[in-house]
Amino acid sequence: ASTLVGEVMLLARQGPRALELGYWFHVDHGGRGYASEAARALVDRAFAGDFGEIERIVICCDVDNGPSNAVARKLGAEIAGQERVETVAGDGETTLNRWALTAGP
Repeated sequence: ASTLVGEVMLLARQGPRALELGYWFHVDHGGRGYASEAARALVDRAFAGDFGEIERIVICCDVDNGPSNAVARKLGAEIAGQERVETVAGDGETTLNRWALTAGP
């Protein structure tokens, strides 16, 4: 039987020629490289033109989320800034790292 262990997605909400890369994996399946492998596959396809002419991919993750920040680093992303946002639960604010990947020449 198949088991859903996580999800990786590209979202068109970062402006023209840009996408946002999002990912989550159940804690029981973390540390196995699944997120990095799946994210790399989507990034490669995006920069190859499979989703239009993409020049930049943004990754936003909580500054305290070590595994998500590690995936961004492993992909070769660089921190483009930080921003304060409301938490998903709506019970306060948190700080996000904004990572950026750019298409090569």
